[in-house]
Amino acid sequence: MTNNAHTFFYAGITSNIKEELDNLSKGFLKDDLWPEDCKKLVYCEKFVFEREALARFEMIKTLTDTKKRKIIEMMNPKWLDLPKYWPLSV
Repeated sequence: MTNNAHTFFYAGITSNIKEELDNLSKGFLKDDLWPEDCKKLVYCEKFVFEREALARFEMIKTLTDTKKRKIIEMMNPKWLDLPKYWPLSV
């Protein structure tokens, strides 16, 4: 997740992305440091095994913002809000 200026990056892990997005949009998972406009899902990955997802999550958390931007731009160069362009039933 990111804000409109792409200066804040939230990395998370979930088994239910639709529920996670619903909770974020309602403010359930936010804290005082969460930017008000952080509502865009610009990158995601799907894993079969939880241990693989956790390993990737831990690796992404260590990246600099510059490296996170490069990963996002490889898949989503226009920084589109992805749920608007694909079904959440997957």
